[in-house]
Amino acid sequence: MRKIFALIIALLLCGMLSAAEKKVTVEGFGAVVNGNVELAKKEATEDALRRALEMVMGAAVSAETVVENYQLVSDKIISKVNGYVKGYKVLDSKENQGVVTVKVEATIKESDLKNDLELLQTTLERMNYPKVVIMIAEQNVGMTVFSYWWGGSKVQSVQTDIGSAEQTLTSALLEKNFRIVDRNSLASGAQVKPAFQVVDISNQDILEMTKTLDADIVIAGKAMARSVGNIAGSQMISNQANVTMRAINLKDGKVLGSAAGQAAQPHIDPVTGGTMAIDKAAKDASKKLVSDIVRSWTQSLNNGEEYTLVVNNLPDSVAMFKAEQAVRANKLVTGVMLQSFEGKTATFRVSFRGQANALAQSLAAGFKPVEISAKKIVIEPK
Repeated sequence: MRKIFALIIALLLCGMLSAAEKKVTVEGFGAVVNGNVELAKKEATEDALRRALEMVMGAAVSAETVVENYQLVSDKIISKVNGYVKGYKVLDSKENQGVVTVKVEATIKESDLKNDLELLQTTLERMNYPKVVIMIAEQNVGMTVFSYWWGGSKVQSVQTDIGSAEQTLTSALLEKNFRIVDRNSLASGAQVKPAFQVVDISNQDILEMTKTLDADIVIAGKAMARSVGNIAGSQMISNQANVTMRAINLKDGKVLGSAAGQAAQPHIDPVTGGTMAIDKAAKDASKKLVSDIVRSWTQSLNNGEEYTLVVNNLPDSVAMFKAEQAVRANKLVTGVMLQSFEGKTATFRVSFRGQANALAQSLAAGFKPVEISAKKIVIEPK
């Protein structure tokens, strides 16, 4: 009887495992722009992984996410589908008439993102292990002001001690294979104007200050510890710490996530107790922030980048509609929304699995580019 019971349990476990993971083979496509085949191959691989995710998890998408021609609305898919790419391998790649087609075998896993280390590493690989700039200002017990590397001259910036919160965050990021921009690079490359030498630096000033750095993300925040008095009946001192962090995508300025941590630590020495309290609070905040970063980036990988597309010289609403249809015809476009149509100018918000110049190139048959920047494309009919 025990053997039969053990066999039933084993079969159930096998069924659970097979239901949690599924291998599929799919094709993805990427446009070759300016002869850059490697970039097109990378975008085709990403397209294939998104298609694999939609193929496996499509049954979980409710009817409300389907519009004409069964075109799925990407933001609703992401909110309802809990499938993620666990791993993949490229089986074949070929180029034909300016389009790279990649065949991929992907393993899709249903899982809780923040608890799945395998998924985390796959996502970070797809993100090319982002480079991170850390900007944490710290004030421990006994300090009258915050200490932070961007608060003075370049020489002083390098010599500023690395605080407990920064050390803890650095360890958490390195453990997950993020790359950290070192202090010497920051001192020589960051544009630290006097106006930027403040503790509560704004996101816009961070973008301006770090625009010349080879980095993908800035994590900014504060850590502060204070003593709140002796613990009754002992010589121990109660120390409390608060740590706040936010992650900013340097590509578009969007906040990828934010986190806060609080902790208390009794100790006979208030400085040591403050340091230990900051370390505890920073560990909690770092764990949450890393999870937020990966979740946000995963959604970006699956949805595509969001661009503003401006189409000038459209004589009427019919021409505007045809322009919209031309955009929707692109296989790499995951969503189109008309924001405004005033005079002869239509403005669309477009989600596209590729770079801005690739989106403009895909419309080259009927439209000529007027302006192309990182997040905005302006075109007009030929």
